Amino acid sequence: MERYVGGTEIQQGVIPLSADAAKTAPQDVATKLIQANNKMRLYGIGSSNPADGGAASRLFNGGLLYPDLQHPEYATPECRDLDDIPIFEMAGRRLTESLLKLATYGQPTHIIVANNHDHHNATFAYHENYLAGDNKNPNALADYLLPFLVTRTIFAGAGLVLSDKLQKKLKKESQLKSVPGFSIAQRSLWATVKADGTLCIGNYSRLVGANRHNGKLLHITSGDANVLADTTKLKIGTTALVHQMLEDGWTPPEELRTQLHQTVDNLRRIALNNTFNWDYKLDKGNVVPAITIQRMYLEEAKKRFKGRDKDTDWTLEMWEKTLDTLETNPLKADWLDWVNKFKLINRFDAKGWTRDELIRVDLAFHIANPYKSIHRLLGGTGVDETAIMKARNTPPQNTRAAARGGALSFLDQILGKDTALPVVSWELVSFKGKNLYTPDSHQTYQKELADFKKQVLAAQDKSRFQFWQRSQT
Repeated sequence: MERYVGGTEIQQGVIPLSADAAKTAPQDVATKLIQANNKMRLYGIGSSNPADGGAASRLFNGGLLYPDLQHPEYATPECRDLDDIPIFEMAGRRLTESLLKLATYGQPTHIIVANNHDHHNATFAYHENYLAGDNKNPNALADYLLPFLVTRTIFAGAGLVLSDKLQKKLKKESQLKSVPGFSIAQRSLWATVKADGTLCIGNYSRLVGANRHNGKLLHITSGDANVLADTTKLKIGTTALVHQMLEDGWTPPEELRTQLHQTVDNLRRIALNNTFNWDYKLDKGNVVPAITIQRMYLEEAKKRFKGRDKDTDWTLEMWEKTLDTLETNPLKADWLDWVNKFKLINRFDAKGWTRDELIRVDLAFHIANPYKSIHRLLGGTGVDETAIMKARNTPPQNTRAAARGGALSFLDQILGKDTALPVVSWELVSFKGKNLYTPDSHQTYQKELADFKKQVLAAQDKSRFQFWQRSQT
């Protein structure tokens, strides 16, 4: 998509398969996965970057795998095409599952799920990153972005079966008279306003506008990790277009800007509305249908961007189709995660399944192992399997990830038993004083990569240089 460069980060859930496995902290499982990869170098190599803390894998596909808050977290490489986002997200699931088997000698003690909730007391993260334009401050756009983010829940939610405990907790905290057993979204349920006035999801991450990436990225933590390719592409594509509109100076009507406590209320009420008559309550008590707000953003995007490129036109067409379907017959929108899950849960609920059994069905929706995922029985996720397998070790070829992944694959070939590790970040690969700088996410840096290889080889001993030469012929 024109003007879009971005990627996502998914903290993956770790579910024990036995009482003994439950004694192992998820953090230890995540560390074992990374140690296994850094030892065998299947999907990447370790880095001596101090920011990685000694426990991370910089991946050959340009991504990153590291432990974060007791979860293995996978960051995709930088992508420019919408099709690449679900492909590289799925590649992250597959390589994590593969490393789990490696770390447990083929007898996995846990299941990896790429969702955002443990069905009890905690949420874990899914982050979206959108590169800001030149001289733009994405944090300044947050207020104008919130009405869109809150209402996009109607198509971007991953769905969740609520445990009895969570139902009681939400009923106590919310203004709702009753809380249903199903939410169309996961992360939305954990929105809070902290004492310092920060709007947060979970107990640590800001909803939008975090400065952790030095202000270069719009960083969003309010969304769910999706399974179906079209849901993921729609979520990313629409948000990218709205971000671009705001960068260009367009602003939504002032009355849509709400106080933070009302934003939290809107997030929860939309997520927990099983009648699908979603509304957005303004500060003065007036109500605007969520679909009406989405159409406002859609119509402005059509005026500005229609006909610009293939990804943009796909997003605009799918956006409109989705809103039309959600308005007339929501359960016909079977390209959306929450719709698929809602119908699946209702089918088993009608057969008398218990809440705990329905929660297991919910988790099966997100299992990383393709042979155990329920989507194998439901027709798949819409992501090409061959593309997923390739993306485990091959970066996108139209961003700087191409140079980073190429440099790491090259270093893997020549490292041998050398204990020296490169310093790797999103903007730099450095090995024994030889540096590959990649400051611009849009560039592929192939000439610079070739120069980096020559410099590194020139510094290696002759026998290793000859070995590398033979491996290239």
